[in-house]
Amino acid sequence: LLWMVVLAWYITHHLSVLSDWWGAVLQTGMGSLMGTIMFAIFKTNQIVGACELGARAVAAETLLPRSRYFSTPWAAPLLCGFLGGCGGQFLPFSKGLAPLDKRTS
Repeated sequence: LLWMVVLAWYITHHLSVLSDWWGAVLQTGMGSLMGTIMFAIFKTNQIVGACELGARAVAAETLLPRSRYFSTPWAAPLLCGFLGGCGGQFLPFSKGLAPLDKRTS
C-alpha cells in the first residue's frame, strides 16, 4: 500500500505529462463516469469498513451492560459509518450545515 501512495505522489509531482493526461481523461464523458464509479466504490468500501469497525468495537465493550431492548447494537456502527462516509465534512460542529449550502457533499 505504501508503494502505491509513493507512486501516486511521484506521478502527480514529477510526471506532469501523465498527470495532465489523466486529468484530461477524467474530464471526458466516459472518464467522468469511470471516475465517479471508482469514487463510489471507494466510498462504499470506506463506509462499510467503518460500520464493521464500529460493530466490532461495540461487541468487544465490557464496561457497560448489554441492552435488554436490542440484541444487536446499531447506533454505534451507523454513527461510525456516517462519520467515515460524509460526516467529516461537518466536523468540527461549528461548521454547521455549510457543506450542504456549498454543495460539496
